[in-house]
Amino acid sequence: LMIYATFEHALLQIRMITRHRFGLPKQEPMSKQSALERTKRCMKECGVQIDWTMPDIERIKIHSVLRNKVTHANGVFPAEGFKGTRVGSLPGVKVRSEDDSVSVDLGSETLLDAVASMHRFLLLLANYEHPDLA
Repeated sequence: LMIYATFEHALLQIRMITRHRFGLPKQEPMSKQSALERTKRCMKECGVQIDWTMPDIERIKIHSVLRNKVTHANGVFPAEGFKGTRVGSLPGVKVRSEDDSVSVDLGSETLLDAVASMHRFLLLLANYEHPDLA
């Protein structure tokens, strides 16, 4: 949870800096979107060209689903639709099927994968050279 919270905080800081550099209001419009979706919207608004379908972003989305279930449902998923979450594809995730639910146990590999994906994505944003700011 701390890893994902730190990632969300980093995205917030990046959005605030980006909005400031492009003369947009610092305060973001209210939104129930995820931090990743708000960042995507902000970057597009500022003309930052990122491939939002890249594997690290897809991986982060899966980690987001996992984080939400750990936080709000004790890591228990409804059995129906679990495969669609792709959580079981993350390294170190052990899946336990029960009657009508699925529980997951996380290994250190899961955390290392989250850190690596988030780190690579943050570096991509940090190293982006916008033509209007060059």
